[in-house]
Amino acid sequence: MRLHRIRLINYKGVAEREVEFPDTGVVIISGDNEVGKTSLVEALGMVVGYKHTSGSRVIRVAQPVGRDVGVSVEVEFSLTGHRVVLSRTWLRKPTTTLSFVEGPRAGEKLAGDQANNAFDELWSRNDEVLWRALQLLQVAGSGPWHLGDSRVLSGALDAASGGDDISDDAQQLLTKVSEEVNRYFTPTRKPNKDYQSVLTEVERSASEWRAAEEAVAGLEDARQAVDEAEQRYEQLNLAVAGARREVEVWHQRLAGVTDAVEVARSAGESVRSAGLEAERADTAWRERFRLTEQVDERRQQITDSMSAIREAQQDVDALEQGVAQRRAEYEAEFRRLGELTRSIERVRSRRDHLVKLADKQRLASRLASFEELRQQMALLEAKQIQDCDEAFFTRLEKARVTAAEAQWKLEAASARLGVEMLGSDTILVDGAPISNDLERPVTTNMMIEVPGIVRLTIRAASFEDLRSAAEKADEELAEMLAIIKAPDMDAALRLKAELDNARIEWKILSRQREDLLDGDTEAQLRDRLENLTAQVNSWSGEPSPSDLPDCDAALACLDEERARCADAVDLARIAREAAEAKANFRCRELADLQGRQQILDQELASRVSELNAARQETRDDDLQAAKQRAAANLQVAQERNQVAEAHLVELGADAVQADATSAEDNLKGLTERLREADRRRIEAKSRLAALAPDELQTALDEAATRAEAARDEADSWQLRAERAKLLEETLLAHREQAQARYVEPFRHEIVELGRALHADPGFDVRIDTNLVIAERHLGGCWLGFDALSTGAKEQLVILARLAAACLVAPGEPMPVVLDDALGHADQRRLRRMWNALTVAGDKVQVIVLTANPDRYAGLCGAMYVEL
Repeated sequence: MRLHRIRLINYKGVAEREVEFPDTGVVIISGDNEVGKTSLVEALGMVVGYKHTSGSRVIRVAQPVGRDVGVSVEVEFSLTGHRVVLSRTWLRKPTTTLSFVEGPRAGEKLAGDQANNAFDELWSRNDEVLWRALQLLQVAGSGPWHLGDSRVLSGALDAASGGDDISDDAQQLLTKVSEEVNRYFTPTRKPNKDYQSVLTEVERSASEWRAAEEAVAGLEDARQAVDEAEQRYEQLNLAVAGARREVEVWHQRLAGVTDAVEVARSAGESVRSAGLEAERADTAWRERFRLTEQVDERRQQITDSMSAIREAQQDVDALEQGVAQRRAEYEAEFRRLGELTRSIERVRSRRDHLVKLADKQRLASRLASFEELRQQMALLEAKQIQDCDEAFFTRLEKARVTAAEAQWKLEAASARLGVEMLGSDTILVDGAPISNDLERPVTTNMMIEVPGIVRLTIRAASFEDLRSAAEKADEELAEMLAIIKAPDMDAALRLKAELDNARIEWKILSRQREDLLDGDTEAQLRDRLENLTAQVNSWSGEPSPSDLPDCDAALACLDEERARCADAVDLARIAREAAEAKANFRCRELADLQGRQQILDQELASRVSELNAARQETRDDDLQAAKQRAAANLQVAQERNQVAEAHLVELGADAVQADATSAEDNLKGLTERLREADRRRIEAKSRLAALAPDELQTALDEAATRAEAARDEADSWQLRAERAKLLEETLLAHREQAQARYVEPFRHEIVELGRALHADPGFDVRIDTNLVIAERHLGGCWLGFDALSTGAKEQLVILARLAAACLVAPGEPMPVVLDDALGHADQRRLRRMWNALTVAGDKVQVIVLTANPDRYAGLCGAMYVEL
C-alpha cells in the first residue's frame, strides 16, 4: 500500500487538515503537542477499520468536544494495482464513498454498502500484520516484534532467498514425524503420560518381583527365628529358678540382723528428740539475749539522738538570724530600685514632652511648607488657558499641516512668476518694491509695475477648489490661534512650551506636596498639630532636663544605675532565698530528729515491756540451766546411738540388706525377660504358621512373568520413540538451515541500514526464525537485545521496520510511520539516523511525526509539512 493523501474534517481538535505524500522519500510532519499529528495516524486506522454506520467508542471519542458535528476522513492510496479515494463520515449524515482513480476500475465510483463491500474486498489483499507493524507509535514501546506471520514479507523473503525452503512433502513428513514423536514425548521432549506409564509399569513389576523373592527368602528366616526363640525361653527359665533360690538364702540371713536394726533405730529416735529439745532451749536463750541487746541499742540511740537535736536547734537559731539579716538587705535594695524606677519615669515623661514639642514644631513647619506649595500651584494653575491641553495643540499642529498642504497643492497647480533684475530700475510687485530676483507661484492676481514705464496685471488661474480649501484651512488655523491669542504659529509654539513647563513644574510641586503629606491628608496633619499643641500646653512636669540629649543622657545613667540595682536586688533575693532554704532544710532535719526521738522512745518502751514480761515468765538463770540440761541429754543420746550403729557395722546389716534387695531386683528382671521371650516365641510360631510356601513360590513365578512382559513392552516403546525423535531432529535441522537462508535477506537489509546509520562496516545483527533481532555485534562481542540501552533498542526497532518496508517495496510497498520516535537518541545518534532514513527513503515512504522539527533540520531531501 502506498499513501498519497489524507484529509481530516472535525476530527478531535482538528477542524480541517489535508496532507499530501510523495510516492517515496522522507516526510517530516511537525507541530506543537495536541495539534493533531498523531490524529493523522489514528484517523487512517479509523477510516480503514470502521464503517460509516459504526457507533464505536473510537468514533465518539473522535468527535470534537462540545460540537454536534460529523467526523470525516478522506484518504487516497494505491493497493494491488488500484489507486482509490476512500471517504467516510460518521455520526452526522454518515456515508462512505469509494472512487477508483487509476487501475483496471478507473473512473468507477461507489457509495454506501457497495463502497464498503468493494473496500473490504480490496483491503483484504493488504497485509494487516505488516501494515500495523510499520507504524511505530508513541505507545508501541521499543521491545522486539514478530513478523513471522506477515504474508507480504514472507513472499519477499522467499523471492530474495531464491525460494530455497523445505518442500511441501518434506513439511508433511515433518508434521507426521512430529505427530509420531508427540505420541511419546511432551512439547519439551520429555516422556509424556503414556510413555511414562509404560516406564512406571516396568519399575512396578520389577518391584513386585523383588518383593516376592524377598518373601520366599523370608520363609527360612521365620523357621530360624522360632528355633532361636525356643532356646532363649529355656535359658531364661533356668535363670529365673536360680534367682529364686538366691533370694530365699538372703532372706534367711536378713532375719538374723533385725533385732540389732531395731535397737539402732530406737537410739536414733532418742538422738533426734534430744536434739530438738536442745535446739528449743538454745532458741529461747538466743531470743532472750536478742531482747536484751535491742533494749541496750535503743537506749544508746536515744542518747545520740538527743545530742543531735540540741546541735540542730543551735544551727536553726543561727540560721534564722541570718535569714532576718538577708531579708532586711533585700528590702533596702528593693526600696532603692523603686526610687530609681520613679526617677526614670519622671525623666521619660520630660523626654516625651520634649519629643512632642519637637514633633509639633516639625508638623507646623510641614504645614507652612504645604501652604507655600499650594500658593505656588495656584499661581501655576492660573497661568493655564482653558481647553488648551495637549490635545488642543495636537489639533493646532494638524490644522497647520493641513493649511500648509492645501497651500502647497494650490501653489503646485498654479503658474510661477519669475522676475530677474537686469538693471537698477525700481520694480513694484503688488505695489511693493523688490531689490532681488523673485520667483513665486501665482495663486492670486498680481500686478508688476516699472514706475513711469509699464504696469502688468497677471491673473491667477481658476482653481476654486484648491483655493477654497487653502482659504478654509487658513481660516481654521487663524481661529485656533485666536483662541490662545497667538498672532502666528511661532507664538503658539512658544506658548505651548511655556504651558508645558508650567505643567511640569506643577507636577513637581504636586509630588513635593505628596511627599510633605507622606500619606496623610491636610486635615489629619492639622488635627495632629492641634492634639500635640494641647498635650504640650497641658504638661506640668519638671522643667529639667531642658533638651533631648540631656534627657537621653540622664535616662542612660538612670537605666544603668537601675540595672545595677536590679542585679543587687536579684543577688539579695537569691541570698535571702538561699538562707531561707538552708534554714528550712535544717528545721526539717530538726523535726525529723525529734520525730525519730519519739519513735525510739516508743520502741524502747515496747522492748523493755517485752523483756520484763519474758523474765516474769522465765528467769534468765532458768533459761541458762535448761540449755545446759538439754545439751547434756543430747550428748548421752549420741553416745548410745554410736554404740548401736557400731554393733550394726559388726553384723554387716547394710551389706546383707543391699544384697537381698539386689537379689530381689535380679529376680524381677529375669521374670520380666522370661515373659517377653515367651511372647516372642509365640509370635514367631504364629508367623511361621501364617506363611504358605506353595503360595509364595506361585506369586514369585507370576511376578517374574509380569516383569519380563513389561520390560519387553518398554523396549519396544523406547525403540520407536528414539527413532521418531532422531528423524524429527534431522528434519528440524534441515528446516533451520533453510530458515537461516530465508531470514538472510532481512538481516542483510538491516545490516546495510545499520552501517549507514553508524558509519561502521563491522555493524551486524543476528535474526531468529521469527524475524526478531536477537543480538547485536558491538565492541567485538555479541550482546542480547535486552542487554542493550534504551536508545540502542529504539534504533534497532526503527531499522527493522525500515528494512521490512524496503524488502516489500518492489511488490507491495508499505509506508513507515514514526510518531515522536528517537526520544532517547542524542543529537549525534540522531544525525546518524538521518543516513538510514535517507537510504530507506529512496525506496519507500517514511513519515515522521515530531513536535521538534529542529531535530531533523539537517535531513537532506526530506519534505517538511508544518501543522
